[in-house]
Amino acid sequence: MTGMKRGMMLLLALVLLLGITLPSGCADEGTGGSGVSGGGEKEPYVLGAVLSLTGAQAGLGGPEKNAILMEVARINEEGGINGHPLEV
Repeated sequence: MTGMKRGMMLLLALVLLLGITLPSGCADEGTGGSGVSGGGEKEPYVLGAVLSLTGAQAGLGGPEKNAILMEVARINEEGGINGHPLEV
């Protein structure tokens, strides 16, 4: 597998993993499980990403970061996930 294919497969696996596990742990104890803050807006879902942004693999990490940020922006423009915005 080439480095680019490997990076894209890793990104796809990360997105799928987050899509499966994100909804399972999103209830906020301070809101009675609704995830809604006092102002009526829903709390954001915060995602983490481990990317190679320096060193020998920086050529792969930059495009991966851009892809993640573009997808998060697209999801947020469509109203987020069940009304919750995403943050990276």
